[in-house]
Amino acid sequence: MPRWSEPLLALALAGSLVGCTGDDASGMALPPATTGFTADEAPVLVPGAPGESPTVLQPGESGTMANPGAYVEADVTFVTDMVAHHAQALRMAELAPERAQDQRVRGLAERIAAGQGPEIESMQAWLAAQGLPAADAEADHTAHQGMPGMATPEQMTRLVASSSEEFDRLFLEMMTSHHEGAIEMAGEAIGAQHPIVAGMVSDTVATQGAEINRMQQVLGEL
Repeated sequence: MPRWSEPLLALALAGSLVGCTGDDASGMALPPATTGFTADEAPVLVPGAPGESPTVLQPGESGTMANPGAYVEADVTFVTDMVAHHAQALRMAELAPERAQDQRVRGLAERIAAGQGPEIESMQAWLAAQGLPAADAEADHTAHQGMPGMATPEQMTRLVASSSEEFDRLFLEMMTSHHEGAIEMAGEAIGAQHPIVAGMVSDTVATQGAEINRMQQVLGEL
């Protein structure tokens, strides 16, 4: 399970995420970047922005602090698009048990399925925790052909029709391209504001980068 999954589920169950209150230019409701509060009976230490010193609020004084549940449109775009992206990777991986000849290819496919299946569930949980619509993992992927790394319908048809060594080579080539696309998408979301989405972004780069290296090694040895 990704390291960001457990805190995500905890936040969702606790209902601690701040509701949507603001609108951006596209009309998407977004939570405020800061939240206000008042010190009660004891002084409150308020952390400063990066590079700034903290301040102390005395009882009765009001102030603001960063909203830990804040997110921006880029966070939502990354999560929503990555659900569809992962879903195609799962479809590709599900073909391996019956079609792959090389045991290493089967192992890679099994690892990809074991990782990306739970990640889809966690991404959908994050969207639900914000009160946002679930991403459609079953959508016609011709609608996602502009997404980096997505295989075309023709490529998927060829993969489904292949077997043995041909499947192994096609799978490794297509999944490498698919992973490279996911890393590109993560690069576009480096500025993700919500800490859980930021964790998704960094995990995507690390995990899929390592799998690309392994797939290229296996492909070179076939």
